[in-house]
Amino acid sequence: MLSTRYLLIILIAFSIYKSQTITGDQSEIKELIINDNNVTNLLFNYGSIGAPNRLGNIADLVWNELGYMFEFGPMIAAKVTEDNQTFEITSDSFIRNFQGDYNPDGTLKWGFLPELGFTNSNSDEIANSKNPDSWPAAWTNWPGEFGEGVLIAENEVFYKMNDFTNAEFPYYPFPEDQSKRGLGISVTVRIYQAKYGFDDALIVKYFIKNESPKNLSEVYFGFMGDPHVGGPSDYADDRVGIIKNEDLTNDAFTEAVNTIYNYDEDMKGTGGKPAYYMNLAFLETPSDLGLTSMHPAQYTNSLPNVPMNDPLMWEWFTSGINYNAELMNNPGDNVIHFGTGPFTLNSLETKTVSLAIFFSYDLLDVINDALFLKNHYHWMSMESFAGAKGGIENYKVNLTSPINSEYNSNINIEWDYQGSDPNAKVMIEYSPDFGQSWKVIHPSFDASSESYSWDISNVNDGMNYLLRLISYGSPKSSNYYYTTSDERFAINKPGENAKPELKLLTDFKEKTFTTSPVLIDIIAEDIDNQNISIEIEYYNPLFNAWIQIDEFQSQSGSYRYNWNIENMADGTGYKLKITVSDGNSETELLTDEFSINYYRGLFNSSIVEHTEGKAEALVNASIVDPDKITNDTYEISFSVQNENSKKYKVMNLTTDLELILDYPVTNNFSSEAFDGIKLTIQDEKSRIDTPKSGFTRNELNPFVSYLTGNQLPGVVVSCNDDWTLIFNNLDTLSDGSYLYPGDTVQTTQLQNVVVPFKLINNDYLESADYLISENNPITRGNGKWDFGETIILRPQNPGSIDVAYGVQINKPLDQTIGLGDTLQVITFNGITNEDKYLLKPNSNFVLSVEEIIPSQFSLSQNYPNPFNPSTIIEYSIPNVETSLATSQMQNVTLKVYDILGREVAVLVNEQQSAGKYRVNFNASNLSSGIYLYQLKSGNHVSSKKMLLIK
Repeated sequence: MLSTRYLLIILIAFSIYKSQTITGDQSEIKELIINDNNVTNLLFNYGSIGAPNRLGNIADLVWNELGYMFEFGPMIAAKVTEDNQTFEITSDSFIRNFQGDYNPDGTLKWGFLPELGFTNSNSDEIANSKNPDSWPAAWTNWPGEFGEGVLIAENEVFYKMNDFTNAEFPYYPFPEDQSKRGLGISVTVRIYQAKYGFDDALIVKYFIKNESPKNLSEVYFGFMGDPHVGGPSDYADDRVGIIKNEDLTNDAFTEAVNTIYNYDEDMKGTGGKPAYYMNLAFLETPSDLGLTSMHPAQYTNSLPNVPMNDPLMWEWFTSGINYNAELMNNPGDNVIHFGTGPFTLNSLETKTVSLAIFFSYDLLDVINDALFLKNHYHWMSMESFAGAKGGIENYKVNLTSPINSEYNSNINIEWDYQGSDPNAKVMIEYSPDFGQSWKVIHPSFDASSESYSWDISNVNDGMNYLLRLISYGSPKSSNYYYTTSDERFAINKPGENAKPELKLLTDFKEKTFTTSPVLIDIIAEDIDNQNISIEIEYYNPLFNAWIQIDEFQSQSGSYRYNWNIENMADGTGYKLKITVSDGNSETELLTDEFSINYYRGLFNSSIVEHTEGKAEALVNASIVDPDKITNDTYEISFSVQNENSKKYKVMNLTTDLELILDYPVTNNFSSEAFDGIKLTIQDEKSRIDTPKSGFTRNELNPFVSYLTGNQLPGVVVSCNDDWTLIFNNLDTLSDGSYLYPGDTVQTTQLQNVVVPFKLINNDYLESADYLISENNPITRGNGKWDFGETIILRPQNPGSIDVAYGVQINKPLDQTIGLGDTLQVITFNGITNEDKYLLKPNSNFVLSVEEIIPSQFSLSQNYPNPFNPSTIIEYSIPNVETSLATSQMQNVTLKVYDILGREVAVLVNEQQSAGKYRVNFNASNLSSGIYLYQLKSGNHVSSKKMLLIK
């Protein structure tokens, strides 16, 4: 008989075992957008990379402004036996219940779900190294793959999932706990975004563990994805291929074989933007099996070509690489399925599968990039600058050449190997752009040889070459040493004309420039020419045009250009294009998008007077140059074609000069500067203002609904009128007609009907123009208005089919509508042709921003609110006093969340100095509803609500 002590030990051990094999939980599902290199993507902790119909061209594996993947996720399959029955079970990560496996009523995912304990319960994010607030409370440091607190990438993501909910087959991997099903598999997932050659890639590592006491003798692990190369609407001409031996230009590059690539038939995506190659390559597989199966197939929204089809998934896993698939040779809307196996996975054994998802410009780049990633994925922290070196001394190697500054023929690469491993290998690689990217010269050369002749006949001329050697043993993950050439060298072969080389040192990505000038710091060089031509342009998204900033001749070398943005319109979506030409060829560089928000002070609102019209638009003026401000009076007038096309002009009434002409009314932009001033006009479409509309008796308002847009018959036109509807007594005669009729009007079918109310147009103080839509077939044609029939409001003196809004009044069950009950229909007034404003600037303005340091942390209410689709958020950041000094820079985040607390946008995430800030938020990709926005800086946190109405 067991003693109490031993029984307690057993119970404790069992509880520990249980805590380590928690069944996946749908309530633990969280997401995260990562964009710490050139790839932006939405991740989920049930395994999926991307999600159906989410954030198209925003976070759907976005590279160079285009999305490349609808949904992509891992799956595992194994052949198992239970009670003399054999089953081929597949567990997947697809989230739609008509594509992924679910229980019969579609409520429980049969497949991968996240385990508890790997995120902070108060955070919406998957645990990631950049945000300690996403970590569980028990973590005091980041649990890096190679040790506590050891980071090897710009951002690392970490979660764990299992397939214990997959109860599709009567297989019980845990005989002592038959509630845990599936294959008994847990998967620890680590996702890396790195730089130094990994800028265009995601590295994903899967540590696959058999948690059950049963051995698995035939296991496959792989992926299924639905590419949309070039954007979510550009899927019909996708192509898929696979690198074969005959594609290689060098016999030493065999590691690139079986890289899968996806591309667009016409190499163009959404809006005609260039679409390139999205690639997938196994970096590590059990027993070095590599890619063993690959099947492209036609996309189907449900069965057959979806992961829930276990027999088909098993067939694809076990039938090799289908080089002859139709979609290998023809464009189409395809899915791709690929994997590795079979391998064994014994009880409590863990095996690793690593995958690279990466992007390239052409097929040769695909091969070079695959080689680099397959040889470097354990070395993501290796630095790229000239002279960089490090690693394990047992593999130390010194690079002793090149020794010349310029080469015109083969380069003899020499090194001094000082390591102790006689079997060490050396990988030789070069960078053509001073460490920004690297290409493999030879992946595996004997370290003891200490020299290699590099044939540069197929290498482009250039001035910014570096060499790097990595000596390594086995495994590559820990035993290596690297050394980089101390200085750059040039390649200048006779008779060749090199393209100019261009590098931008200024960071524009997601920046908001609030001071002027903006420094454009570039290096422009040409090995063949001392003199070059440089052109700098900016993209104005308001007019969809490239506008030249300057063009000039320069000598080859560094150049700094100060761009004056004082008079530029404040707004988002700007880009720069820099072009360098040597007269024979040119090199072009595009920056990331950035914003401009330059002003030195704000006028009081009293300087703006609305003199004509009813618009409720907000017109504000900011100061960019106090010395240019006059005492003149300005008139702002409008030309409105429709709700989507509104323009304004600004005339100086004192001098009778037009200063701004045909400028679009756009909530995201101010005007360009005039006389030291910029205008910001926040407008909305005309609509029924529901908070202000309704019955004077509030208890009747639940029975009123308002219709707009395609809910109405006819041509919907903008209208800013207000209406008053006053009911008579609703008593009827024996024939059902009203005893106290109000008006006789027409229906949409041009039939006369009698209504028991008067409808007045408040703006004209006369009977309104309106129609009745007899939308109820039971009461249609009875000659009178009935509850539930739509009252269609029209502009006064309308065109033949013009309509504006609709009102439906349903009959209350517990209330009586009768004599004197009054309904007010009030519109929110957008800008029309009738509106005019006067601007009378004077010295009564807020002091310049440079002179004001906020004393308090504050977050203002957004305006306008409600909004559609854009609004402005302003906030203030004070100085932070420390024991040492006043901190000038502090980390600031401004994020937007939906009502369920899910992050939907990151507006600010950067170091900012104390001051006042203004951010434009465009919610065109979001649906109507209440959203929260939260500002964080140091220990300060503030949140507010805003309402989006579309």
